[in-house]
Amino acid sequence: MTVLERFPRVRVVLDHMARPIVEDGPPYAAAARLFSLARYGNLYLKLTTHNVRESCSGKATPESFFARVVAEFGASRVAWGSNFPASEGSLPGLLAEARAALAALPQRDRDWIFFRTAQSLYPALAGLEKSRAAPAASPETESIIPKSGSSNPRKKEHR
Repeated sequence: MTVLERFPRVRVVLDHMARPIVEDGPPYAAAARLFSLARYGNLYLKLTTHNVRESCSGKATPESFFARVVAEFGASRVAWGSNFPASEGSLPGLLAEARAALAALPQRDRDWIFFRTAQSLYPALAGLEKSRAAPAASPETESIIPKSGSSNPRKKEHR
């Protein structure tokens, strides 16, 4: 049993898409291990500058590779990340590279990859951040949080 199977409600983001080997080109047999992970609905891919640049190696093309990634995982499970400042180039330059590499995908897929997936993974990015106020006590926590206001039951308050 894998971690993904054991914890199916935990969303896992695979950085750099696990750096698959893509030089063989379509149908990307060397990247079969990556594509085999698509069956786990809780696995998301972070597509970075490494992936963008490596998609141009050997017989691979960005158009064919990223089309296969989206066909296998769905755009809603792929999120672009610049890898800035670790990747060489300016942030606007890295974004331009990624946009060019994904230009053949439909606009709705690019929307998911460039912002909607990240918003679904990190709701604060979508302005959905809840109040930062302390949560109200529930019946489970009322018994362990003394009325003194301290969360440490051994702490003595001195007034």
